[in-house]
This record gives sequence, structure tokens and C-alpha cells, in this order.
Amino acid sequence: MRKINSHAITNDPIPKVLLQLFIPVYIAQLIFVAFNLFDAYFISQLGTDELAAVLFSGTLIFFVQVMLIGLGNGSAVIIAHSLGAGDHQAVRKLMTTCFILIYIVALIICITVLLMSKSIFVWMGVEPELMPMTLQYIRIWMIGVPFWLVPMLGNNAIRASGDSKTASFFTIMMILTNAVLDPLLITGWGPFPKLGLPGAALTNVLSRVVVAFAMGYMLIFRYKMLSLKLPEWKDMREVWRQVLKIGLPISATKSIMPISMGYITSLVALSGAEAVAASTIVGKMQPIAMSMAQAIMMIIPGFVGQNIGAGNIDRARKGVRLIEGFVFIFQLFMWGLLLLIGPSIIDIYTTDPLVRNYSILWLGIVPPVFGFLSWILIGTTTLNTLKRSSHSTVLYFIRMVLLNVPMAYLFVQRMGMGIRGIYLARGWAAVIAGILCFTWVEISFKKEKI
Repeated sequence: MRKINSHAITNDPIPKVLLQLFIPVYIAQLIFVAFNLFDAYFISQLGTDELAAVLFSGTLIFFVQVMLIGLGNGSAVIIAHSLGAGDHQAVRKLMTTCFILIYIVALIICITVLLMSKSIFVWMGVEPELMPMTLQYIRIWMIGVPFWLVPMLGNNAIRASGDSKTASFFTIMMILTNAVLDPLLITGWGPFPKLGLPGAALTNVLSRVVVAFAMGYMLIFRYKMLSLKLPEWKDMREVWRQVLKIGLPISATKSIMPISMGYITSLVALSGAEAVAASTIVGKMQPIAMSMAQAIMMIIPGFVGQNIGAGNIDRARKGVRLIEGFVFIFQLFMWGLLLLIGPSIIDIYTTDPLVRNYSILWLGIVPPVFGFLSWILIGTTTLNTLKRSSHSTVLYFIRMVLLNVPMAYLFVQRMGMGIRGIYLARGWAAVIAGILCFTWVEISFKKEKI
């Protein structure tokens, strides 16, 4: 699989480079979206309670992921800058050192979350009858974290090198493995036992085990990005300092989202299990519209990082502008598509009229603002790549803590708007924060030139 070399990323026509980086990632993202819908279908067949349990546990899973993804993004930025500056010899040492750091941090986070999970679920409003299955799901999922870290960090590094095809290949491998195992272990096809919701968590773990070993082999022997030999302590300490300087603000930024979502989920729970189940369904639908932005977000560290490392600030800025304009227009198209096919998708997952009504309500309120939400994803990723991750933290704080949470509280608790208030708060927060993020990125690029 041919990768785009550093010279091409920093010199070839911008649309051509972005397209070459983007297409493999987008294909993988579309497959991921399809799998999410596939996975949700089998879980929905178990019942409304199981859908609700997945949403509650998913919020906590999201917290664990974003805390570690922040360090992964910090590693990718450093690797991209090294590649852009032509320092290819440092990559192997950087990658090995980053793996050690992330595994140490992951151990601390996972132990802490497991010890506090029940208290967190109580705070989120999990009903007593849902608590056992919710706890069981999160505990099984946690077993797969060490294996999930390999493709997470490995894909970031491979994409940063310009090889988005191989990174996408591993993503697709993990998705397809999970898709094959889902019907076998959730519903018990053939000779396999019907495990229900624990089966969904177990398929997640097993798919990551397969990909972790395959990618580990590639990173060590093909890309030579990973060494089995420990770097010297002084070298590790310096790399850790750089990664933490970039990665900790990113993790702090991203952690604002699941923490705020935890509170908002508790507001959703006030409307009953049907509202929580509806949130699970629309949460699986949102990636359909956001798949383009999510894919482009993944290639920004490689493109912007290498161009900044090579001193091509204007080129990086032009690339981000092109991305912002294209994605905003694309999201308007996706809104129309969701209005057309959304009701049919919802009908696949539920026959409960209340769950359906809550889900249909979401279609008219949240998808229209996905263009602004895309600006937030692209803008904060760009700021992280510019090593201005503290700015991303401020933007996420404004969006979630100063806008989304207070508006959700006002609309639900004070104005009695229920689930409609949750959706309206999410939409208005995205519009205001998206415009602010777009402006902030422009200002940051101008400061980068000074």
C-alpha cells in the first residue's frame, strides 16, 4: 500500500494531497458507521433496557477513550512535526516511548474508572434494575483497553506519516471482525451461546485483540516504528514531557465532553428509559452525517503538522480553509439525506411509539447544525496540531460547560421542555461554539506567521 511521502504532502497541489489522504480514511469511516448501525440493531433486538444500558456505559467508555486519545493525538503531532522536518530517525524512539507512556496512563485511568463506575452510574441516573447489566458491560469492555491502544496509537502514527491506506485497512479489519462476531455472540447463531449484552462487549474485546497483534507486527517489522528495546530514561523523559505538554490539554479538552454528557444523560433519564433508548438510536445515526468531518479530522495532524514542520504555514492555512468550506456545504446535504432516510432507519431499531417519537424529534433539531459542529472538530484538531491545545480546551469548555449544560438545565429543569430541550441546547451550543472556533483558528494561523 503506497503512502504519500513528506515531499508530496508539503509540495503537491493541496486538493490532490487532501483527497489522497482522505479517501482511504473516509472509506473506513463509512464502514465504521455501517457497523455501528449493524451493532445497534442486534442490541436493539434485546430490548429497550439493553439500549439504555449501552448509552449509560457508552458515556463512561467515551471518557476513557478521550483521555487516552488525547495522548495519542499528542504523539501524532510530535511524529508529524519530526517527519515534516526530515527527522525520520527519531520516529522509532518517539513511538516506543509514547507507547510506554500511554500504557502507564491507561492503567491508572482504567483502575480508577472501575472503582468508581457504580457511583458514576448512580449519578447519571441508572435505575437499579439496569445497574447489573450496565456494570457488566463496562467491566468486560475494559479488558480490551490494552489491545485498543495499539491500533489507536499505531493508526495515528501511520496516518501522520502519510499512509492513510494502511491505517484505514486496520480500522476496517477491526470493524469486520466485530461485525462477524456480533450475531454469533449476541444472539447465539449456530453452535455459539447467546450471551446478550455481555456478548456485545466481548466481541468488542476480541476484535481489538486480533488487530492489536496484526498491527504490532507491522509496526515492529515493516514500518520499524516500534522497538522492543527500552529507550534510555533521559530520552523517555524528554519525549514524555513533549507528549504531555500537547496531549494533556487535549485529553482535558475531550474529557469535558463525556463529563458534560454524563450530566445531560441524567437529564435525559428524567424522561424515562424510552428517552434514553432514543438517545442511543440517534447516537448511532449521528455518525452517518458526521462521517465526512470525522475522516477529515483524522488527516489534519498529518497534513498540517508536516507543513508546519516544513515551514509552510500559508499552505497549512489554505488547506484548513478548503476543508472548512467543503465540510460545511456537505453537512447541509447530509441533513437532507437524514430527513429522507432517518425515519426508516429508526423503524428498524424500535417499535415503541414513544422511542420513535423522541428519535424523530431529533432529526428536525440537531442535524441542521452539523456544519457548525464540523467546524468545532476541524478547528480544535487544527489548534492541537499547531501546539495550541490549551486553546482547544477553552473552546470545548465554552461549548459544553458555559453553553450546552446551562441551556440544557434551563430548558429541562426550569422550562419543562424535556427531551426537546436537550436537543435545542445541543444545537444552539454547536452554532455559537462553531462560529467562535472558526474565528479562533484564523487568528491562530495569523499569529503563527508572526
